[in-house]
Amino acid sequence: MLPTETRVISLGIIGILASLALISILTKSILNKNFQIKIDNSGLFLGLIQHSKKLIYWKDITKIESINIEGIRHIIIYVKNVEYYGENEKGIQKYFFNSKMKKYKTPFVINVTALSENFDTIINSIITNWKKYKE
Repeated sequence: MLPTETRVISLGIIGILASLALISILTKSILNKNFQIKIDNSGLFLGLIQHSKKLIYWKDITKIESINIEGIRHIIIYVKNVEYYGENEKGIQKYFFNSKMKKYKTPFVINVTALSENFDTIINSIITNWKKYKE
């Protein structure tokens, strides 16, 4: 069965829109000035993630662990009150938030390979400060 002209045009438009969305996400990531992890008395600021709420309060963290995903180590941060962190998510951000929730039971799956510190230093610092500040 040969494709119709309408189908070809429709798929072309969908492809262009998907490409524009991907370019927008990549541009935001590249130009992100807060591409870092900051630790303070309030909590853990994750400039690495694409969620609207990047500050995870110490009081909300229930567990921190390390897992391997396709041979790359990631930090998984489990939180209570997940609804609070997901309430402002829209569009593609909401999709990623929900897909991580389904797969890992938390939206905070952090790949730290792009940071200058090594993995063990980062996770140990996060865990040490969490234990220090948690209520």
